[in-house]
Amino acid sequence: ILHYYSDHSKGPASATVKIYQFDQLIFTGSNTLSNDQVWTAYSVQVGDSGEAKVTPLNEITTYPRGLSEQDRFKKEEK
Repeated sequence: ILHYYSDHSKGPASATVKIYQFDQLIFTGSNTLSNDQVWTAYSVQVGDSGEAKVTPLNEITTYPRGLSEQDRFKKEEK
C-alpha cells in the first residue's frame, strides 16, 4: 500500500512497486498518484514453502482530509 499524502503544490508523482522473491523480480507495477491518494498495488500471500502468490489489485482511493492544508496548519498552531 502506498499513500501519497501531499504534493506540496508540485503536482502528481509516479510510484513504482517491485516485488522480489529469492532475489528474482517477480512483479513490477507503476502508477501516478495525487494528493491524498492510496494505491493498493498487490496482495501477497506466502505459502508454507515460502513461495509467494501475488495478485495485482491496482486500486486507487482518494481520502479527503476535510480541511485545506492552510486551515489545518492554522488549527494546529492554536
